[in-house]
Amino acid sequence: MERYDVVVIGAGNGGLAAACKILGAGRSCLVCEKHNIPGGFATSFVRGRFEFEASLHEFNGIGTPEDPGSSRILFEELGVADKIEWIHLKDAYHLISEKEGYNFIMPFGEEAFIEANRKLHPEGDRYAKDFLALAKQIREAMAYLSESKGRPDPQVMMEKYPDYLACSSYSVNEVFEALKYPKIIVDNLNTYWCYLGADGNNLSFLHYANMIYSYFVKGAVIPKYRSHELSLAFEQRIHELGGDIWFNSEVTKILTDDEGIRQVNNEFRNIDRSTDVLSFPMIPFASPAAYDILEEDESYFDMDTGELLLGDIMISVDHVYAQAEEYGHSVTREFAFLVAHSIMHLLGYDHMEAEEAAVMEAHQEAVLSALGIVR
Repeated sequence: MERYDVVVIGAGNGGLAAACKILGAGRSCLVCEKHNIPGGFATSFVRGRFEFEASLHEFNGIGTPEDPGSSRILFEELGVADKIEWIHLKDAYHLISEKEGYNFIMPFGEEAFIEANRKLHPEGDRYAKDFLALAKQIREAMAYLSESKGRPDPQVMMEKYPDYLACSSYSVNEVFEALKYPKIIVDNLNTYWCYLGADGNNLSFLHYANMIYSYFVKGAVIPKYRSHELSLAFEQRIHELGGDIWFNSEVTKILTDDEGIRQVNNEFRNIDRSTDVLSFPMIPFASPAAYDILEEDESYFDMDTGELLLGDIMISVDHVYAQAEEYGHSVTREFAFLVAHSIMHLLGYDHMEAEEAAVMEAHQEAVLSALGIVR
């Protein structure tokens, strides 16, 4: 079997983009996807004469070739910009509220947005200009924080981005209330809350203002052939760069070396050393193997196969060989033991206390004995 520098698990657009980045850096890469098409949640399906888009509604940050947004620049860097045909949208939304008596269309474009707000309120243009100026500063501050890799100069933050600091811990509605915007302006600016999945009382103003600015200043687009056009462009680029994608290939166990497991151990547990096995449970069992929770939540089952999804296992092959030699048994025995041990963790068992360790060890030995794998 061919060896790869990197294996990406999941062919959602994030995984596909990561694979393009890896391949573009000269590394070999394999993408494993348990379904038969790429794209993940970004997909569409047809029922009768309608096509339903499951994830993507509008795409912001594209801009134009002459004035590209951050998303277009990323697509260009990944080599897929010329494989996607964008349809530019004229209007952002049509807001209708029978209760409030609203019925108006909000256009894209900074000047058009300001003018549309003027029609909603005598001072609507001033509110819109102030909001966009604030949102622009927030966007620039976020870019600076990214460039500084989390180590910004406090003096720069205070001098150039004071409003970012002032708004950083507040929700959308808390900032709007502090700015004393009239209700119709607040309701209009709040329209995009559904894109981020939280209402104005629970949504960070920083994230929301950043998104709003990108939409209204750079505009929005949709791929001509829906979400699949994005994922197919990524798929084509991966093959052009010599990468592989395996569909219908679900990954449940990850075999790596000591360095690979050390990096993951450090990232997820803040322990900067290698180990033999890591377990990543998906089900928060109240007590070991307490399956009552499964009756309350069907999301723990695979929608296609009905299989129970316990979680993921990562094993260091270096440790398997070293520990097999240390304990004087076969590599098969050591590997099987680590799998059984990890599955016990996925089922909610632990070994922090002597009593619970004894229970967990008994289950492990029972599994191995039933399989005929003995010392």
